[in-house]
Amino acid sequence: MGCLRPNRKVTVNEGALAEQFVGQQLVCAVPEFVDPQLFYWAREARNANAEVDFVISRNQDVLPIEVKAGKVGTLRSTYQFLLEKHRGRAVRLHTGSPALEDVKLPGEDRTVKLLSLPLYAVGQLDRLLGVAFPEP
Repeated sequence: MGCLRPNRKVTVNEGALAEQFVGQQLVCAVPEFVDPQLFYWAREARNANAEVDFVISRNQDVLPIEVKAGKVGTLRSTYQFLLEKHRGRAVRLHTGSPALEDVKLPGEDRTVKLLSLPLYAVGQLDRLLGVAFPEP
């Protein structure tokens, strides 16, 4: 057996494991007196299916959370959610560096805020949302 290399290829199960990890962390972040529930968004349309891994409610807003097992990946479903639901903020959890970006929605003139965080930061998501998206 060889050792794992940092530049190894992503295996087929890593996406499911990343989603499972994030889901467990989101459930654990709920106060004990609240029944923990996880929500996702799915759109089933002819030739235009879309799915967002998790949807959370924070401070009178609904935020889509996209989980990526790698540093890159398209956010087509997240963008579709933002367009259809007229939302302006989203979260990506991945293996890349943290960033807060203004992202132009495909085919639109408007931009949205995208908070990208490493997977391990999901336990601090509420705090980081308050820093990235402060209430007016």
